[in-house]
Amino acid sequence: MKQALRDQLRRFHLSFLRRPLPAQVAIYLHKVTPAEHSSLRDCLSYFQELGYSFVGPGDLSAGGTDKRVLITFDDNFRSWLDMLPVLDEFAITAGFYINTLPIRDRASPEQLEFYGDQVGQPGEPTLSSNEIREIAEAGHVIGCHMHSHYHPDTLDPELFVPEIDDSRKILEDILGKEVSDFAFPYGKRRHCTKQLMTYCRELGFTTIANAIPGRQHAKQKPLWINRSPWHLEEPLEFNLENLQIDGRIFERLTGRRVGF
Repeated sequence: MKQALRDQLRRFHLSFLRRPLPAQVAIYLHKVTPAEHSSLRDCLSYFQELGYSFVGPGDLSAGGTDKRVLITFDDNFRSWLDMLPVLDEFAITAGFYINTLPIRDRASPEQLEFYGDQVGQPGEPTLSSNEIREIAEAGHVIGCHMHSHYHPDTLDPELFVPEIDDSRKILEDILGKEVSDFAFPYGKRRHCTKQLMTYCRELGFTTIANAIPGRQHAKQKPLWINRSPWHLEEPLEFNLENLQIDGRIFERLTGRRVGF
């Protein structure tokens, strides 16, 4: 019943709230199974046919009015390796924001079990150090997503500091180079606290990404990249609505929080 009401409300307001896609778009996904590769191709083909270029986090908010889309993947899933040929087909530079606690050759069985429960994917295989290097060597950007995927707003500074520091140091040790991109776990506004933002800036991260729904029409900034979810199990039209509806307008007119 609740979902039916949401769908009805969505259809009713669509003609009033839907806007053209902005020139700069950022989306995020999580695990991608082989069965979803076809849906991923549909997503990428759609943007390609509209003339969007696929860019990394650092290039999304560069000057100019040309069409750019940032494709990102959050957490830590070995299934990403099977997806790399799909990204290659479209010559994509994607962003992978990786949790470091469950790196397979560094984690204990207990840590792997904890992480699977933490992200709602119990038993899902995670990446090894070599596999993270393989993703980077394929031309993709590796970024921090904290160590354990805690809700960052629930952590005191003495806890979130090592969560960020450990994650960055581990990734830099694996890659042998600086890691300068960061995405908040969960990524809603309440998770992006002022303390966390200040700390990330002081560490020298050059891009910081959130996951606040309905913000694609806001200006994309290096330290405030607005990402929206893309659900591969849903039709293209459903996902486009989440990109084309301005969340602030939706909330003002309906009194409901955006996010669907």
